[in-house]
Amino acid sequence: MLLFFVTNSKNITMNKICEFCQTEYTPQRADARFCSKTCKSKFWYNQKKLPAIEENQLESSLKGVLNDMSEIENQKQEDFTIVKETVFSPEYLKLKKLQNSMKSQKEIFENKLQKVKQEIVKIQHMNGYEIQAFCTGLGVIVTDPHFKKPVNNVLGGFAGLVVGSIIHDSLQSERDAQKRNLLFQKETEQRNLQANLDVIYFNLEKIETQLKITPISTITEKKVPRPQLALPVETVIPQIIKPTENKAVLQPIPVVKNTKEASSDKIISSKELATYDYKALCFTDKWQQFIGYPSINFQCAIHGRAGEGKSTFAIQFALYLAENFGKALYISSEEGFSKTFKDKFVNNNALSDNLYVADLKSYDDIIKEIPVNTYHFIFIDSLNNMHIDAEMLKKFRERYKNSAIITISQATKDGKMRGSYEIIHDVDIEIIVTKGVAITNKNRFKEKELEFSVF
Repeated sequence: MLLFFVTNSKNITMNKICEFCQTEYTPQRADARFCSKTCKSKFWYNQKKLPAIEENQLESSLKGVLNDMSEIENQKQEDFTIVKETVFSPEYLKLKKLQNSMKSQKEIFENKLQKVKQEIVKIQHMNGYEIQAFCTGLGVIVTDPHFKKPVNNVLGGFAGLVVGSIIHDSLQSERDAQKRNLLFQKETEQRNLQANLDVIYFNLEKIETQLKITPISTITEKKVPRPQLALPVETVIPQIIKPTENKAVLQPIPVVKNTKEASSDKIISSKELATYDYKALCFTDKWQQFIGYPSINFQCAIHGRAGEGKSTFAIQFALYLAENFGKALYISSEEGFSKTFKDKFVNNNALSDNLYVADLKSYDDIIKEIPVNTYHFIFIDSLNNMHIDAEMLKKFRERYKNSAIITISQATKDGKMRGSYEIIHDVDIEIIVTKGVAITNKNRFKEKELEFSVF
């Protein structure tokens, strides 16, 4: 909440911003949040009426959602067989792509360099004798256009040569200055092109060296439906069991809740609980193997020491969520919109229309700038830099209760997360990133201590 201090001779009054109309006012009480009763009524009316609609809109815009956890069990029980196949390794394909790109650049710069060298040779041969030749030819034609008297043609050509020599000598200094300027420009361009080519040659040599030691192919496993055998259809006649005449048929005993239980929605039977449907995100491939099938508004805490890869992992995670499920927002408080922050996204190819970034420095900035029920996934990098503690984080989760919250924190030298350990107790997933490897230390959706290679 923004506070403004207005001083006078009598006392100090703290002005506030109304949470509904966003206008500045002087509160009569220290805990006042609105400038008037009208704003207060409208604010709480919107809190009661709008969230239900917004919640449905946010949830309905999610992709890749499992509406019932039984779908996961059905997927596991499907009859598949694992088939191994040999494919090009991703590392090798990436290096080949870089090699082809470098070769293309090399060819472009070599052609440009060759063209500049040819232009330099032409400039070096600029000596002005073209003027003398032109004047000589002109003198021959003017004196006797029909070439009937060769003597006149010779005299005219000689006169033209003399005139051409005079013009050549008079323009010599200007021509030499122009020639020097052109040579300087072209030689500078030649040096720049050669410097770029040297860098390309160096990088190309590194790529080709790396290609020699990189495996061309790798073996992957793929699920293939198991072929079904045709079985003969058998006609089964159900056996009818008649009740014994002399034995009494047992009737089920009705279960009656007492008045206290019936009036409470906080206590239900375990069978009733089993009928509840919970929506989950249908993670696939390495993300499913690492995390499982998390709920649509899961809570995750990522932490690690500086330079170990926690932000890189978080960016990769944000890209996967944005590309496959819904809108993701990555809040950068430490780096902002700096070059290093941009490089992390570019190097990880984390460029998506569904992935947004924000340069916010505090908890209040987040509350002010980020509307409720807008983003399916919110990343906060980092809690330590924003000075967000466990209590503030609880309020934040309550405000954005329909979004999945992923937080990034720093770690101590012994690998423990900085700040209150209560944050870890409240989350569904805890991920520790060390030396480029992410490890689940807590996971309510899958077994823990699973590893994920970041870089």
